[in-house]
Amino acid sequence: MRLPDFYGTRALYGIPLIAAVLFFTGCAVRPADQSAALLESPVQAGSAQALLRMQHSQGGSKTSWQLLAIRALLREGQNQQAADLFSQLPPKMDDAQQQEQSLLAVELKLAQGDFTGAQMLLMKIRPSALKGSQTARYWQGMVTVQQDKPSPALLRALMAQAPLLSTTQEKQRNIDATWQVLTAMTQTQADAVQTAADDKSLHGWQALRRAWSDNRGMPDRLKAAVSAWQTRWPQHPAAGMLPVALVHDMNFRPASVRKVALMLPLSGPAARFGRVIQQGFEAEKKVSPPASGDASELMLYDTATRPVPQLLAQVQQDGATLVVGPLLKNRVVELLSSNSSNPALNVLALNQPENPVSLDNICYFSLSPEDEARNAARHIRAQGKHFPLLLLPGSEISERVARAFAGEWQKQGGGAVLEQRFGSMAKLKAGVNSGVTLTGAPVTVPRKGAESYRRGQIDAVYIIATPEEMGYLKPMIAERNGSQSGAMLYASSRGISGTVGQDYRLDMEGLQFSDIPLLADSNPGLKQLALNATGRDYFLARLFAMGADAWTLANHYAQLRQTPGFTLKGNTGELSASPGCVVNRELPWFRYQQGQVVPVG
Repeated sequence: MRLPDFYGTRALYGIPLIAAVLFFTGCAVRPADQSAALLESPVQAGSAQALLRMQHSQGGSKTSWQLLAIRALLREGQNQQAADLFSQLPPKMDDAQQQEQSLLAVELKLAQGDFTGAQMLLMKIRPSALKGSQTARYWQGMVTVQQDKPSPALLRALMAQAPLLSTTQEKQRNIDATWQVLTAMTQTQADAVQTAADDKSLHGWQALRRAWSDNRGMPDRLKAAVSAWQTRWPQHPAAGMLPVALVHDMNFRPASVRKVALMLPLSGPAARFGRVIQQGFEAEKKVSPPASGDASELMLYDTATRPVPQLLAQVQQDGATLVVGPLLKNRVVELLSSNSSNPALNVLALNQPENPVSLDNICYFSLSPEDEARNAARHIRAQGKHFPLLLLPGSEISERVARAFAGEWQKQGGGAVLEQRFGSMAKLKAGVNSGVTLTGAPVTVPRKGAESYRRGQIDAVYIIATPEEMGYLKPMIAERNGSQSGAMLYASSRGISGTVGQDYRLDMEGLQFSDIPLLADSNPGLKQLALNATGRDYFLARLFAMGADAWTLANHYAQLRQTPGFTLKGNTGELSASPGCVVNRELPWFRYQQGQVVPVG
């Protein structure tokens, strides 16, 4: 072979090779579009990347990247930008894009706090038509719209979601949430739940709840019952990953009330408060013996005579198993500063600092006006009100009440809250002919709500006032604003007294107020004891009820400390504990109607 022929042959053979390299190089600079597949994928593109790809795409590809950008913006908390981009979606889309649009519409409503709107949109979606991660997102939406309110619908949504979860953390959260819903129901309600098919998972959950209900409070028997359930239901999602709250119940050990130290001001200016709490504590202790069945000895310590650290040393020397008190806030601060040397002594403090310290051996229980204000925010919001005004006295406590109400209002999806102060009784009397104009200025808390305030639209007024002040304020509001102003009036328990007459109750027509269950005849016998002991003073009667509930909480201290979601029907409200063991109170609501006090339905 001649050398020139060899080179010519190599040149001819090289032409296809070069063409192939050029062809594949061209493909590399134009990557295949993956946006359509990503719509059904759990892969999460960032908003910056998705927006960039959208700008450089056309037709259906551009729409898919636009949908992915909206999803990313919602995930990153950029709700307004997501809403703006959603409004620019083209009218014509393929089936997969329409499904994604439907899910994004739901997620946008949820981000805006519009749970009702989200639920209506979810009802229009067929889960069987969804693909890939879209199914998981649908069921997450169904869970979220229930707002953690126990119901058969939430239970069904959680069970449908369970097999779609992949990580251990997601599965544990789902199991814990399912258990919380089940245990919030009665056994009859739980057994009545049905699904579209004969669901073995549901039957397993119902059986586990029966095992728990039949053996709750008896840890050894509960452990045996759960072990038998695991043997019977080995494939159930909870068999290898029990609910955390159930594990707590299985390991529960009751706290001893064999010797209770009651630390109260029993002399000095605050003695009348301490004595009435002591009376309520002892009255409830007589009718509700210790849960353990053992006898309980009560030991009294006067916080007006010695510093709290000295009293704690004496308490330990006397062999106390539980401390109830102190009552005054400065004494609770002393307790917290000295608690590090007494970590094994369980304490139920009867007050709390503004920022309670979370410690393993301390719970806080108080009749705080902040707690009542948060309860009022939930109640008023649930009644469909949107623009509240707080009418408060000119005192330091009003600042705390305003912050508590506004913070809870925003948690419930509301916007700005207005506050307005009124003066002394002398000023109220002087202005009786001019009335009270409802104006107010926004409470200074960070805005989180979806709503914005528009002046002139006040539809609810929450009033903190004494009965005497209320007797002037309500008529003055009507005088200046008209009885048909549209603003519903609400009051705290501070404005309620058992000594007012029929004329006063008629003047308060329509006013709604919260108060402790004891004074609403939930426990007539104890109410009579409280009123007799306090000379029908409603303020002191509430402290009597607090003393009664202090014994109940002490008697269930371990459950309060160890069992998530544990609640008690108390004389001061429905009692539950936050993660830091701060006892929260949910109060009933009433209203004046034709001179009578009736429950708010």
